[in-house]
Amino acid sequence: MLNNSAPPELDAVELANFGDETTSIGGWYLTDDLRVPRKYRLPAGTTMEPESFLVLNETDFGQSTEENVGFRFSSLGEEVYLFAASNGELQYADGFRFHALPPGKTQGPWMGTDGKRHIVIFQSPTLGAANSDPLVGPIVISEIFAAPQREPSAATESDFEFVEIVNIHSSAIALRDAENRDVGWRIRGGIRFDFPAEWVLKPGESLLITPFDPNAERRQLDAFRKLWGISHSVKVAGPFLGRLENSGDSILLERPDFRLSPEANEDEETPFVLVDFIDYLVSDPWPMSASANESLQRIENNQFGSEPSNWLYDFPTPGKPRKNRAPSILSISIENDGVRLEIAFNDAGSYSVQRTAQLNGQWEEMQRLVIESETSSTVEVKDPSPPLSQQFFRVVLLP
Repeated sequence: MLNNSAPPELDAVELANFGDETTSIGGWYLTDDLRVPRKYRLPAGTTMEPESFLVLNETDFGQSTEENVGFRFSSLGEEVYLFAASNGELQYADGFRFHALPPGKTQGPWMGTDGKRHIVIFQSPTLGAANSDPLVGPIVISEIFAAPQREPSAATESDFEFVEIVNIHSSAIALRDAENRDVGWRIRGGIRFDFPAEWVLKPGESLLITPFDPNAERRQLDAFRKLWGISHSVKVAGPFLGRLENSGDSILLERPDFRLSPEANEDEETPFVLVDFIDYLVSDPWPMSASANESLQRIENNQFGSEPSNWLYDFPTPGKPRKNRAPSILSISIENDGVRLEIAFNDAGSYSVQRTAQLNGQWEEMQRLVIESETSSTVEVKDPSPPLSQQFFRVVLLP
């Protein structure tokens, strides 16, 4: 959907029929308020072919008539719902709340491998066609340490928690709005932090956010740097408010954007756009930690953040590039005697190769491997079971 249009663009919403039958949607309702379903009634006779898209814009739902209440979407974010109806009686609804949107972008649902639907900003607008991949960056959340052990010092258990962000863009990024220098980026969710407006991150540079104030608590800062071997060139900021929950939490990285439509900002609040977000858990299908001294680390910084398969637990590396120790499945092929997997291992250890027919189902171990070399190696694994119509595989590092 497009909720921050600039002339000649119009606010628009895309409907999709992913079924295998033609569907009649004449008499259904579209609204921007779940409490007021009947704002716009789709014309009688409207149908959608299988695997097709239908785009409605302000020339449709923006007109006030005897039957319809005209509306347009807020560039600061609100909600959109489509209500199925028969003879005017509501049957069911599908929709979501959406975020503030920068100019030139669209947003909509994106399904992770865990079956959870996320509302993301897309790389490019594709109204009337299949969605593009989620927009990632220019700054991302790259490491989360939420469950540290108590250290033998004056620090409390939570004082060594941290969140790491990194600039994956080819240019330096100022953590402030260009024309409103007193307004900076921020973190919301389970913790809250407002970045110093004067800070800039160079390409590839990381920044650590902690629960203590590094400017006021020098002893804590020295202990923090010593604990993880953090260079004095690495920026450390704090304190963040709140605490990262060990059972899972949400972390949102947001930036101010004053290009959003001023008429939609009647309260003169600073408009913020979602840059990156992580909704992590400590249960399957998210990776499981084998030790309280491991942090949750993003595998590929240029891939969607809230994807469980894009994270792993490993020894914390705050302020430093993560060593690529995770195994990866290079290829899967179906043969006469079963399914063959080619797996690349980048470190020594004991590994479990597992399979499942459903991502939210039970994982079954098909083979256990011991890799003795710390250098990269490739191993072939065969699953002799008859291939299913749908089957998933993963490799787990054992403690």
